Amino acid sequence: EYYENGGGAVARLSWASNSLVEQIVPSNRLLTPVSASLSGSGKSSTLSGLSHLGSGDGAYRLSLAAGAGSDAAGNPSMAASVAWTVDRTTPPVPAVTSFSPDTGVAGDRITSQSSLTLSGTAEANAIVTVKNGSTDLGTTLASANGTWSFTTGTLPEGQRSFTATATDAAGNQSGVSSALVVTIDTAAPRSPESGAWCDDAGIPGDVLT
Repeated sequence: EYYENGGGAVARLSWASNSLVEQIVPSNRLLTPVSASLSGSGKSSTLSGLSHLGSGDGAYRLSLAAGAGSDAAGNPSMAASVAWTVDRTTPPVPAVTSFSPDTGVAGDRITSQSSLTLSGTAEANAIVTVKNGSTDLGTTLASANGTWSFTTGTLPEGQRSFTATATDAAGNQSGVSSALVVTIDTAAPRSPESGAWCDDAGIPGDVLT
């Protein structure tokens, strides 16, 4: 705040550092004044009129210096601050990459097990929702390196189509992953039967040859 009652005085705000020659502080480095109102009583107050803050992605911090306010007796307020992060970026589409156990012929995506462990990748620390077709099977948390796994309950026989979506900490949801199609076959094969045989020499049907 600057006031001059007369004359030709001028005020300039400059900065300098070991790597910067003294110069007038650029306007884009100055804090923008905030018009807000404080209301409340006792020890609880609400600072309103800040809806325009945090409109872009990034980290924000709102601080009130000690003495920024005072009570009816003139006691100065204590310093206070609050920090928040704006994240409106959609997380990348996760992937369902494998399942186990893969019984029988490895890689044919046919298994005799009705409960499977699915694995894949997603944004680090995202909540991964796993589906069989349109049915939600449950959720799991991706690790810090972006890997996840999920064990299903008992699934019915037939062809199953597993997909996943990821939700980040801000609630942004990804698109749906490509499907991993697995066929579950838990039924034992029918017992084989012996049929006709040859050569039945001599008397036909006497089972002697």
